Amino acid sequence: MVGEQRHFSCGGELEQFLFLNICLASSQLMQQLYNECTLVHADLSEYNMLWHAGKVWLIDVSQSVEPTHPHGLEFLFRDCRNVSQFFQKGGVKEALNERELFNAVSGLNISADNEADFLAEIEALEKMNEDHVQKNGRKAASFLKDDEGPPVPHDE
Repeated sequence: MVGEQRHFSCGGELEQFLFLNICLASSQLMQQLYNECTLVHADLSEYNMLWHAGKVWLIDVSQSVEPTHPHGLEFLFRDCRNVSQFFQKGGVKEALNERELFNAVSGLNISADNEADFLAEIEALEKMNEDHVQKNGRKAASFLKDDEGPPVPHDE
C-alpha cells in the first residue's frame, strides 16, 4: 500500500507482519542491487521505496553509484541508516541496525563498536581504493567480503 505521499507509511495501513516482510524484502533488494547490479542507491529512504502489487519497488535509482565510487560505501551506510531507522520507528523489532544492515548488504565484516569507528573503517576502505586508482589508473577489484584481505587488482 502506498500512502498519499506515495511512500511507505507507518501506522494502521500495514499490519505488523506485513511490515516485517516489507523490511526483509527491502534488505534483500539492497543486497541484490549491491551484489548483482554492483550499485549503491545513494539516496535510499522510505520515500524511494514503493509497495505495489505485493512487492517492494525502488525508485529514483538514476543517481546510483558503484560501490567503488569515492564515497560509495559512505552512501551505502547512509542508505542503511535511513532504511533501518524507518523500520525500527515503524515497530519492526527484528530490523537490523545500520551497521548490521551495512555488513549484510555489502558482505563486509566491519566490527567497530560505534558509528564513528565504523565510518572510519569505511573511509579507510574508500581511501585504499582511491589510492589504487591514483597509482594504477584504474579501480581495484570490487571490495572483497569477509576476511579475504585487501582488494587485488585484476588484469582486464
